[in-house]
Amino acid sequence: MSPILTLASRSPRRRELLEQLGLGPHLGKSISELSGGMRQRLALAVALIGDPPLLLLDEPTANLDVRARREHMALLEGLRRQGRTLVFATHRLEELEALADRVAVLDHGRLIEVLTPAEFRQRFAPELEMMIRVPVEQVPEAFRLLERSGFSPRLNGRDTLVLCLPPDLKVKVLDVLRQGGVAVSDFGIEEPQPWS
Repeated sequence: MSPILTLASRSPRRRELLEQLGLGPHLGKSISELSGGMRQRLALAVALIGDPPLLLLDEPTANLDVRARREHMALLEGLRRQGRTLVFATHRLEELEALADRVAVLDHGRLIEVLTPAEFRQRFAPELEMMIRVPVEQVPEAFRLLERSGFSPRLNGRDTLVLCLPPDLKVKVLDVLRQGGVAVSDFGIEEPQPWS
């Protein structure tokens, strides 16, 4: 039998914590009934019961869908703004940039250096991958425009161009295509994760 999410104490602090983390409506439910995101919130609530100034987190948004990840990040950002120190391991560059002031680079458990998030990005993830979908008949023109502007696109499928580029050039790519009359029907960005 799975444990039930209950409020065993009448503590106002615990009730406030459950409400703050969006768990209030789930009181009385079996923990096995909670989604992955709600279980992450429950783990965070348990960690916060003693009102610690420091939280140690391992992959805080692992296995969460996009919506749950966004909500969990908002919770963590709120805790950070309240003055709590978050020490966490992550494979997600966006978590590092949103939550970290300093990044400890470890190699086989040994501290190599401490960087700012911007320094870390520059050193370990200077480029991202941009996928751009255009009408099939405009693929040759899109290639020509991008190559003429100094980019090196490659084709993925019949209608998707892929480029590796620094983050600050994303808008330029779209501008080049728009100004050249190429219709972009969709695009996506994938952050590299060159570290583990």
